[in-house]
Amino acid sequence: MYLTEFSLPGLDRHRVTAVRWELFVFHDVRDVLPGSHPDTVVVAHRGQARRAAWRTTLLAAGIGSYEPTATAPITSPPADRPT
Repeated sequence: MYLTEFSLPGLDRHRVTAVRWELFVFHDVRDVLPGSHPDTVVVAHRGQARRAAWRTTLLAAGIGSYEPTATAPITSPPADRPT
C-alpha cells in the first residue's frame, strides 16, 4: 500500500468524501484522506500513483480547477516581451 499526496487547485472547495467517491473508479485506490494543505488530499493506493488520470477524472466531475499553480512552468513569453 502506498500513500501519495495529491494536489489540485480548487480541491479545497469540495469535501474529501466527494473526491473519494470519484477516485474509487480506480480499483487500486483504497482511500482518500485530507492532506496537509487545503488543495491537497492523500490517496491510499496499490501500485503506481496515477496522478494524471486522477486529475482528469476529478476535473471531469467538476472537482478542482484548471488554475495554474505557482510552481507551474511558463510555457510562453509574456505579451510585452519580443520573441
